[in-house]
Amino acid sequence: MTTDIVRPREESAADRWARFRPIRTGDDYVESLRGRGVEVWLFGEQVEEPVDHPIIRPSINALKMTYDLAIDDPELATAHSELIDAPVNGFLHIVGSPQAQHIQILRGMEVETKKGLARDLAGIAEELQLR
Repeated sequence: MTTDIVRPREESAADRWARFRPIRTGDDYVESLRGRGVEVWLFGEQVEEPVDHPIIRPSINALKMTYDLAIDDPELATAHSELIDAPVNGFLHIVGSPQAQHIQILRGMEVETKKGLARDLAGIAEELQLR
């Protein structure tokens, strides 16, 4: 007696690419995190939707801002990826060449300067900041 083995159809790379939606904006990033069905526990309690949790959301918002900054200030917040030969979010960029590393360092310094200005405008004292 022979048994037919039924295997699920494997999805081709072309099929996966056709479904792919690149993350371009901060809102795209946040929405890409929703509904993933991941199991997250925080302080002994299960978190149903991590994106909406008040302790987790500030971290998500920080990364969301990097996507929006890449649109608002592309010179500061994008980098050229040698892997795909296209611009990418500079904060997520995999640095390759020494020139790219130098740009990454300068970008970080400029972001720190902007953060300092924002703290000054908000009246947040340096000693009150969480590190």
